[in-house]
Amino acid sequence: MTHFKIPLRPFSLSSLLLAFFLCSMPIKSHAVVTNFSADVSAAIDAGLNFLAQQGAFNNPPAWGNAEGSGLVALALLERRVSQDQNADPQGFQNAQPADQARIQSIMTFIINRSVGNGFSAYRDGADLM
Repeated sequence: MTHFKIPLRPFSLSSLLLAFFLCSMPIKSHAVVTNFSADVSAAIDAGLNFLAQQGAFNNPPAWGNAEGSGLVALALLERRVSQDQNADPQGFQNAQPADQARIQSIMTFIINRSVGNGFSAYRDGADLM
């Protein structure tokens, strides 16, 4: 059996530097929309539509004491700007005008309810999220 020997040359400094820089360059990631992320986005939209039908965005909300109002506002603020898995939350500035009005209504209710009512860990903790 014959073994072939391939002569190995030492790498030059310039080729090593080139390899290092190519490997350390940032790679731009693209939007990742999968069936799962589309399903999650659809479920969030359906949940927010359900909350709207139940009067959760009213001032005061339709369910009495409304101890979950802060969580309802958080759901709107944390909604993603797209179905991309790496998308940022929309927040208030990037929200649609209808969502901004809903958030303002909820926050007005929370602020007005907290004035002069003392501290309640259950109510105020959910609101402060």
